[in-house]
Amino acid sequence: MSRNRIGLLIAILLIAGFLVWLVFFHADGMMRADVASANGSNYSLEMSPDMEPVYYNDNASFQYHSENDNYTMMVIDDSKEKIASFGLDYDLETYMKISTRSLDSAGLYVNTKTEVNDYPALQATIQGSREGVSTTFILTCVETPTFYYQLICWTPTDKFEINKPKLEGMINSFREEHPQPVQ
Repeated sequence: MSRNRIGLLIAILLIAGFLVWLVFFHADGMMRADVASANGSNYSLEMSPDMEPVYYNDNASFQYHSENDNYTMMVIDDSKEKIASFGLDYDLETYMKISTRSLDSAGLYVNTKTEVNDYPALQATIQGSREGVSTTFILTCVETPTFYYQLICWTPTDKFEINKPKLEGMINSFREEHPQPVQ
């Protein structure tokens, strides 16, 4: 192979690598995760590229942890249709109340009304413990037309202030995606 061809091949590979990098990473260093849940929901969110899959909850459709910065995010999605099939009549406040029970049985949290990408949401910061370590959780329950979502982030309490912007960034990047119809 001639030097010109080798140079051209290297240039093409560099450009292709750069384009792949652009597709997966954003200017802020975050990576987009697209999730198709077994429950039928489709959503995306931004996450740090150092996050790795973990397993904590059978009901979660997304479970990732950053070993470097010591924080975790988990998403649980519940179909409104399935909830109604059990004869239950939930609204966002009821869903939030039920969701907080696993994190704070004493009820020492305050719900804050918010929006996540134009969807109504309730959010609470909860102090607790995980594996004997003082932990701060951010629980955000989001209501879309067909699903309720629990976005649960946590980090050791002594790292909460440092990690809070990253956790909030992941929460605020959440978007329900609607699959495109097959043509």
